[in-house]
Amino acid sequence: MAVSGLIGSFFPAYLFSFAQEGINSSTAGILNSLTPLFALLIGVVFFKFKARWWNYLGIIITTLGTYGLLSISGGNSFDFNLKYGSYIIIASLGYGAQVNIIKHYLNHLPSLTIVSLQFLMISVPAMVVLFFYTDFLALASFEPEFLKAMLYVSILALIATALALVLFYRMVKIVDPVFSSSVTYFIPAIASLWGLLDGETLGSAYVLWVSIILFGVFFVNTKAGVFQLLKKRFS
Repeated sequence: MAVSGLIGSFFPAYLFSFAQEGINSSTAGILNSLTPLFALLIGVVFFKFKARWWNYLGIIITTLGTYGLLSISGGNSFDFNLKYGSYIIIASLGYGAQVNIIKHYLNHLPSLTIVSLQFLMISVPAMVVLFFYTDFLALASFEPEFLKAMLYVSILALIATALALVLFYRMVKIVDPVFSSSVTYFIPAIASLWGLLDGETLGSAYVLWVSIILFGVFFVNTKAGVFQLLKKRFS
């Protein structure tokens, strides 16, 4: 439980923050799309997950779709910086390991229990960082908008992190880790839809790239039986 919380929540949160100091959001999103690949490789090497060639093909297709979608919605080109880009890659590696750990070692526990205990465990080192290595106390004392900022942080923590993880861990229990981690590909797509509320527009290219992502996810989750059925049908 502690290992899962550290490699899947604690360290990635800081790594992404450090990375955003040197690379743009589009690049971070593209590198984060490596998560399903790492989930697949870790599953194959350490957890005896049986992958087929079309699973790897699906990851390549969805990564290309993610690149295309971010290139039109993020407004920034791919600008890789080895130092800062490596932070995202390490975080994605942690995500890939976490889903495999949850699937194989924590699958018997309720999703809410996993999330609650993980955040309880990582809260101790997080508090140490917050109070001793940041200017949090100074901001709390002198920043007039501090309470308003804490409200927004609380909303993000409850909805975008805690609730999202409960749903995600529930999905991990139902399907395999590789398909579960494919949720990474839909983050920019959903973010673009939220952008509509802020007056942004979506063109036909958006539909094209999202369709490519969906096509790739189909290959990621396709079992051998589907191809055997198609081969028998058209042979």
